[in-house]
Amino acid sequence: MSQDLIRIGIIAISASLSGCVTTNQDSHTYINGKCITCFNNPLTGKPVNYEEGLLTTTNQPSETADAGCGIPKSKYDNVYHRADKRWCSNLTLQGAKWSDEIKHSELVKQNVDMAYINSKKHLKFLDTDDDISHSAYNISRAKIDAIPSTYYSIASRYGGPLMQLDWLADYQLELKRVSKTTTRVTITYKIYSKDMNPTIPTRND
Repeated sequence: MSQDLIRIGIIAISASLSGCVTTNQDSHTYINGKCITCFNNPLTGKPVNYEEGLLTTTNQPSETADAGCGIPKSKYDNVYHRADKRWCSNLTLQGAKWSDEIKHSELVKQNVDMAYINSKKHLKFLDTDDDISHSAYNISRAKIDAIPSTYYSIASRYGGPLMQLDWLADYQLELKRVSKTTTRVTITYKIYSKDMNPTIPTRND
């Protein structure tokens, strides 16, 4: 078997895992409307195993592809999912599921404003002070309710293809002032992944 036929076979197998496969009356196999068993002479570019004028084309709607993988949902989608090809276009990961919700609360020795700054740096969420107009990605800002120096509530998402992670977490973070030097940190979250079992974090200090 020639290298070209081997290549066609590999393309057919890999494409069939994520696309809509049909076999038309002309006995050729199509994936998402493209004939993947039609073969051209590599030197002349002329059809070898089909007649161009008699080729049956098929226009399968892109929505029929398995689980929506690889189907752009917006002008940013191809850029967004370029970070991790395992993700589907509708922000789903094949075989993944949501964990149970976990809630954790503790006191930290930081004032509430510094706790907010450190949380933002660690969780990489955006607020109204951030300029996202030049971003290459379709990033949305976190939902934030705040009384500076007293209280912050942040609802956002961490992980996913933008961070080249095969999981993501939706969370609600609350920072409450206890004193000038102490903040109560409460985070409620759930994780979406294939095999991660989230646990309540422990501190060793």
